[in-house]
Amino acid sequence: MEGHNLLSIDGTGEFSSAKVCCKHCYKKESQNGNISYYHQMLGACIVHPEKSNVIPLCPEVIQNQDGD
Repeated sequence: MEGHNLLSIDGTGEFSSAKVCCKHCYKKESQNGNISYYHQMLGACIVHPEKSNVIPLCPEVIQNQDGD
């Protein structure tokens, strides 16, 4: 991998509530009818298998919107 960088990417939740929501929230209904509202984001870091240091990159918010 000489001359290349390794980018580790993961999606994660950053907010979840049964009562608080906004127009950007995702909505999930469980089988028992409980509704939860949540936000998600995509995080990334530049990593190296032989080093303990990582370089975090700015997270990207995943918004609940049409694909336009």
